[in-house]
Amino acid sequence: MLICESNQALQSMMHTWLWGMGVNHKQVYTAESAVAACAQNKYELIVMDLDKEWQSSIVATGLAAVRSLRQMDGPNKYTPIVGWTTNIIDDPIQVGINDTLSKPIAKEAVEAVIQKWVGQQVEPLAVGGDAGDSSQLLFDLDQLPLPDFIFSEEPATKSASVLVVEDCKLTQHVITSLLKELTPHVNQAFDGEEGINMCDTSQYDIIFMDMNMPKINGLQATQRIRKSGKNTWVPIIAFTSTGKLEDYRSFGVDDMLQKPFSTESLASIFDKWTEHTRGENGGGGRVQGRMQRLSDAFATAAGIETEIEETRAELKRLKVEKLRLINQELEAEFQGAQVSRS
Repeated sequence: MLICESNQALQSMMHTWLWGMGVNHKQVYTAESAVAACAQNKYELIVMDLDKEWQSSIVATGLAAVRSLRQMDGPNKYTPIVGWTTNIIDDPIQVGINDTLSKPIAKEAVEAVIQKWVGQQVEPLAVGGDAGDSSQLLFDLDQLPLPDFIFSEEPATKSASVLVVEDCKLTQHVITSLLKELTPHVNQAFDGEEGINMCDTSQYDIIFMDMNMPKINGLQATQRIRKSGKNTWVPIIAFTSTGKLEDYRSFGVDDMLQKPFSTESLASIFDKWTEHTRGENGGGGRVQGRMQRLSDAFATAAGIETEIEETRAELKRLKVEKLRLINQELEAEFQGAQVSRS
């Protein structure tokens, strides 16, 4: 997929969306670079900015680029072209495009266009000349500079830093090998104490914690990691064959990976908690984990406050009851004294 857009912020947003969807893509800022890229490479979908004018370029507008692509006898003469614009185009076919995206764009609209057009082949549209007739071009293709791509063609590889705390060497080897297919930065600790020490000196993006280990178990290690150090808010995933997530949340655990696990479940947990993580930049999982634990803390605090109020009410009731009993005893003694005198 090729994206041509002059606005840097919009390009960055599109890159994030497409990367999240797993869509291979290249991006250029100018119509000139778009035509040059299309002369050399085959794309399944082209999205073209129709609003910008590049005064000093050989290809000055998005519509001129579309016209050139439709007349070019190149690898993209059957490629669907989507124009995005703030204007209304009554008949996109007449200007050589197959569909439109309205600015400001929404992620859902982008997803819909991709699902509709990627993998489709269309008839070349003749615009100001016969389709595929390069003689109709207003410039020589050799005049075009090399395309200036602004992002990688492939979706960005996540570089989340992972710590696996697991005492079983076989299980440690299996989970580490699988995680290395998702990120190159996988660190190992073979007991709870080693995991705690590593968390004191290094920061991670996600921690997989075995719950059943000798000496310091996973729950104890999690509690100590949560109290201090560099990983107070880092997502910790319980790695166990027993129990439920609700059993571990109060100890600081964010999620659970059940043993035995599948490759899909491991990848799903990893993606969930390291979304958009890139090395030291941090990811959504850390924020999500922090918000979840803050929510749990508020709920716990609210429960404690309720218990305190209930205890105060009970103490007040007991105090009143005790005073009533004392008063009854005093009245009984007073009446007994009067009877004795009489």
